[in-house]
Amino acid sequence: MLYLSSKGVQELTLLFSGTGRCGQLHSALFSAIHLKRLTLQRCRFTPPSGFEGFPKLTHLQLANLWLPLDFFEHVLPKFPLLEELRVLPRCYGYKELAFVAPSLKVLLFHSTLWKLCFKHTPVLSVVSVLDPGVCSYAEDNFADDVPDMVRLFESLPALQHLNLGVELLLVKVIANLVELLEAEDHPGVCRLQHLKELNIRDSRGTQVELDLVRFVLATAPLLHSVRNKEVPQGN
Repeated sequence: MLYLSSKGVQELTLLFSGTGRCGQLHSALFSAIHLKRLTLQRCRFTPPSGFEGFPKLTHLQLANLWLPLDFFEHVLPKFPLLEELRVLPRCYGYKELAFVAPSLKVLLFHSTLWKLCFKHTPVLSVVSVLDPGVCSYAEDNFADDVPDMVRLFESLPALQHLNLGVELLLVKVIANLVELLEAEDHPGVCRLQHLKELNIRDSRGTQVELDLVRFVLATAPLLHSVRNKEVPQGN
């Protein structure tokens, strides 16, 4: 690893195998400042205290990984050019996702999460969040008089494709949401000006799902596809 780092490695895939404890990354990895693509599997991502980030990293894929508690809020911003992030199943350690990623365009998050907040993602256009666990939104980031759903989409002004697992739809929704959004005198209404596609996995036909679809239909003029994948009968 020390040799690769000293030679300016730009693409790196580290897949640890075997049983028992996760692999330990060599400290030299965190000095590989020329990295553009990085894939890590079955290890612990524990950057040293003086870690300044990967300034050229554009693609990051993580799977079966143990991450620092503050990875998404304080470590991820140290990858300023990151365009695509894939977090695959069995990633642990973090508690909530507070994304600060000004260059991020594609987010695939298919692992357990508890709280989700997009703080600064101005060009994020593709979002796929399939959560096998329990999810909620970080309520302290939202005003009490505005539905969480509205705040979520306000933080994604470039959103074009949205793929959600039904578990993610644990949001506060008010009964007259669509009527509120259609009111001309309502200040600060978010409009999904670029959204083209909405997919909901494991649909159960709940009121929350219906409200989400109504919300999108009312605010997305370019929408051309809404897909609901229903849960098989008996589940």
